[in-house]
Amino acid sequence: MGLWRYISNIGVSKEVQESNDPKRLIFFNQVLFIGLFATFFQVVTMWQFIGVKALIFLLISLVSFVSLLLNSKGYSSLSKKLFMLVVYATGSYTTTLIGGAGLYHLGAFVIFVSSLIIFDIRKEFLEIILGVPFLILSIGIGEFGWFDAPDFSSHEAYAQMRISSIANLLVIISILTIFIVRLNHKNEEKLNNRQDELEDLVKARTEELTNQKSILEEQNKE
Repeated sequence: MGLWRYISNIGVSKEVQESNDPKRLIFFNQVLFIGLFATFFQVVTMWQFIGVKALIFLLISLVSFVSLLLNSKGYSSLSKKLFMLVVYATGSYTTTLIGGAGLYHLGAFVIFVSSLIIFDIRKEFLEIILGVPFLILSIGIGEFGWFDAPDFSSHEAYAQMRISSIANLLVIISILTIFIVRLNHKNEEKLNNRQDELEDLVKARTEELTNQKSILEEQNKE
């Protein structure tokens, strides 16, 4: 838990100093950390399908590491753009090599949903929209066989590949779900604290008005 907490909070202090919301960066750090290791397993799994081309997954591992370094230096905006572009491009390319068997078109959808949290829709709307063409492209290749994507459904390691891909998707979805649940919990705590503060304020104001009324009544009697 100590390592997970450390990874999650990389660059957060710099984000707070710049008056940015650190919650997005925490989620992004967690995705980067998982992606750093998950892509190594993808190389092993996909090697028997596409051979040396499976090394392209190492590009995501490298970019994940670079993005974590950029986050630590306070360049989170550049880090997000770099990572998302590489993930979308790599995912689209590998989908053309493997087709729908690797489920990367579903992965593109999960990444797009994650981008809605990673990017600030008020400031980085363009970055979110740029993911739509990649999402459509990946779904078209995976589900409709665009660009003559191959079919590996009869391959002896087909089940192993799908299990590996599903495991990666479940990990990212789990992080996404936990993040949203924790975010809602924190927002609820803030609302409760705010309500308590308002109640204390009303109580203090009421006591002040009561005291003032008592003073006025005493002055009137005098």
